Amino acid sequence: MLAVPAIAALWSFSATRTRAGSILLWLGTVARSGDLRTRMDEFVIRHFSDGSRICSRAVEQARLHCQRGDRVIVVTGAAELLARRVCVQIGLDSVEIVGSTLRDWMGGWVAGEHCTGERKVKMLADRKVMEPWDCAYTDSASDLPLLTRARRRILVNPQTRARRLLSNALGDSLEVVSWREDGVNDQ
Repeated sequence: MLAVPAIAALWSFSATRTRAGSILLWLGTVARSGDLRTRMDEFVIRHFSDGSRICSRAVEQARLHCQRGDRVIVVTGAAELLARRVCVQIGLDSVEIVGSTLRDWMGGWVAGEHCTGERKVKMLADRKVMEPWDCAYTDSASDLPLLTRARRRILVNPQTRARRLLSNALGDSLEVVSWREDGVNDQ
């Protein structure tokens, strides 16, 4: 409870939001950091075994790309350790993952580099994934830096604001698809 005012203050500014999350992560893992991977495994089994939390059309599309021999990279703001486990659980073992990093610090885990916005591009470059990319899929306006560097730009299940922002920035080069599980399907 003593940390709540500091966390709230840090959370108020986008520049320090990762630090706020890092403090929460550290508080939740201090003295238990050794079992974070085990807890992630348990979380993935509990929440992703039945496939209900995954957009099946997105998984199908990723599999099609893999079958064609395309290099498929999931670039996510989630922890890379967790994203890898989710992909394995849903049968996308062969995809590469670029995600936020975690590191052990004083008996707990803290955030390393947060994989978001322009940092996604930097983290891909750090791994020698050079642009332009053939195709990029996203559901978020924060991925504009990725989309501008892709030959084909696909916005999936967008919220109204993301669709408006990205359409204004990219114009006709943006493809919009709806892969909702409720049967609504644009493509």
